[in-house]
Amino acid sequence: MTLTATELGLGSLWICDTYFAYEELTEWLGTEGALYAALAVGYADESPAPRPRKDIYSITEWR
Repeated sequence: MTLTATELGLGSLWICDTYFAYEELTEWLGTEGALYAALAVGYADESPAPRPRKDIYSITEWR
């Protein structure tokens, strides 16, 4: 879903910490199932540069 949002020119944010508003979210969704994460989708207000990342070979150890 996040890749499709990007293709459509939308921003997305995967939210795993839904516990702070769990009751409100499940009530709003109208479901009794378990909520594990949420995905916010919308038009981005900004386009920050990608965060610096370490090279894969500097953080892996092959045994």
